[in-house]
Parts: sequence; structure tokens; C-alpha cells
Amino acid sequence: AQVREARVTGALEMVVSQTERLDALVASLLALAQPFQVQRQRIDLAAWIEERHQAHAELAEKKQLQLGTTLDLPSFASGLSTSALDPVQMARALDNLLLNALAHCEAGGRIDIGARLGADGRLQLWVADDGPGVAPELRESLFDPFVSQRSGGTGLGLVLVREIVHAHGGSITLAATERGARFDMELPWRAS
Repeated sequence: AQVREARVTGALEMVVSQTERLDALVASLLALAQPFQVQRQRIDLAAWIEERHQAHAELAEKKQLQLGTTLDLPSFASGLSTSALDPVQMARALDNLLLNALAHCEAGGRIDIGARLGADGRLQLWVADDGPGVAPELRESLFDPFVSQRSGGTGLGLVLVREIVHAHGGSITLAATERGARFDMELPWRAS
């Protein structure tokens, strides 16, 4: 009876995990199927980044990972408030990058969310980790639909990130790093 109960429990857990995966896939497909309406709002960048940090702090702690933030404050001489970003859409983009990093890093690793203002007056936002990095054969196709390095991944997370960044008039690249992965986003910025 115990064996049968264990099998039933195992089967139910499998059904739940597959259902969650399908939910994520459908949500991503629906998000990609409609043009992004960028609702620009006034935000304080430091507070917004801290929100994203806090949203993932518990999972990072559970996985024994350090989650840090790097704000290059001198580069924001005119203040950290902007009306150039949609905080909800950009949070979705940043969350996808952070979840990828959290999935790939091993205990003892570090993930960093960073921001600085470039010489051209554009916002540079990044998520970097010291995990295993991206397999060389995937680097070219990483932003293509259904390409995933993660077991159980939908291969739509980075597509979604790219679409959100492009809708803002920005760009995203996988930086060349000696270790881990670093995704650099460059976005419009105007102090307000």
C-alpha cells in the first residue's frame, strides 16, 4: 500500500510540474503574441532595482547564492529618477534574467544586478553571474525561440527579454566573459 501511495504521489507531482511548465509556456506565448505596450512611468531606479533584488533574495538564500547590486552612482550625476522605462515590463525582463542565473549557479556562487549611465547618456543595466556560462554552441542562437540550456526551460524567457528591451528602443547582448554569463542591456534614459 505504501509503494502504491508513493507511486501515486510521484505521478501527481509530475503532473503538477508539467502543468506549471505548460502554464509558463502559454503565458510566454501569449505575452509574445501581442505587441508590447510600453507604459513609461516615473521610477526611482535604485528603489526599483532593490525591489527586484528582494523579490529573488529568498530563492538565492535557499540555493546558497549571493545576490548583490552594483549601482555606479557617480555616473547618475543628475539623479536616479527616470520616466523612460515601463517598470512592470522591465521587471519581467530582469526577473527572467535573474531566474536563469539562479537556475544555473551552484551553491556559493554570486549574481549581480548592476546599473550605470553610459557616456552616451543611455542606461546600462546588467545581470551577471559566475556560473558555468553559456555553451559555445548556444551563444549565437540564445535569443531564438525554444532554445534553452535549462532542463525544463521553455526557451522563451530570453526571447521575451529581448522583445521587452527592443520595445523600449534598447538592445541586449550576451557579453564575452571569462567566467559565467553577463547580459548587458542598453536602454534610453532621461532624468526626471
